Amino acid sequence: MRNKYLNISKADEHQVRALGARRDPVRKRWYVPDHVDRQLFSKWIPFLSIELVPQTCWYSNVRSNISPDIWETLKKRTFHKAEYVCEVCGSKGKSWPVECHEIWSYDDQLHIQRLQGLIALCPPCHEVKHMGFANTQGRGEIAMQHLATINHWSIQKTNEYVLNCFHLWQQRSQHPWTLDITWLETLGITAPNIDRDPLKTSCSARP
Repeated sequence: MRNKYLNISKADEHQVRALGARRDPVRKRWYVPDHVDRQLFSKWIPFLSIELVPQTCWYSNVRSNISPDIWETLKKRTFHKAEYVCEVCGSKGKSWPVECHEIWSYDDQLHIQRLQGLIALCPPCHEVKHMGFANTQGRGEIAMQHLATINHWSIQKTNEYVLNCFHLWQQRSQHPWTLDITWLETLGITAPNIDRDPLKTSCSARP
């Protein structure tokens, strides 16, 4: 079983060490050894979740609104920050180590799809994020098994979680959404073809 890397602050180091965590001297990250109870570290363990983009927002994302050069820069920055390992499970892909995933939040009152950041994920974890696409490729069961393994869930709990995610996706897909990628400005990047007023950029206006 893979070591489980933790998301902790400097202030948490003493506590996780006392609970049995160890520090990887190469990756400079704290992890839970296989023989230690992971439940003790639940608040620090990255949770692998499904992130289904509403159908009315398909094809409207960061990559489609910036130049290829800027996207490549963002990917390299994300990969370098993560040291080319998955930020959820700590592993690497077989053909290539990681892929860049866009993190979105959804305001279900104002119907705003807001970019929160970018994260490096191994291909199996990334596939889970896009469970709907995995299903269309005949890889749904593989993705579900990976979700269950990483989160240490039973098949029943995994199935219930997946059904809830698709139910929420169906609800969100009933509405047009406004795309807000102003998070890029925290990196000094202004997307040239995005109106700086996010309320004027509608997902539903895109193909």
